[in-house]
Amino acid sequence: MPFDQEAAAQKQPLTHLEILAAEFTNGTKRHPATLSFTSIANGRRTYLETMPVSGKREARAIAVARGAQPWNF
Repeated sequence: MPFDQEAAAQKQPLTHLEILAAEFTNGTKRHPATLSFTSIANGRRTYLETMPVSGKREARAIAVARGAQPWNF
């Protein structure tokens, strides 16, 4: 099958896919539980913000309010 340059030129390039993810980390005696917001684009993570939370319930509520996808909880 020969390569059709005209058909290839008409196709749109792939759009930039970016996910706003919320990652939960359990607390310990010394450190509180945390919720980190990360941007995932093209397989690379960029950490945006980290905040202390009381538990998974609060972390899920904050993630949904900010439009982030709960990633590991």
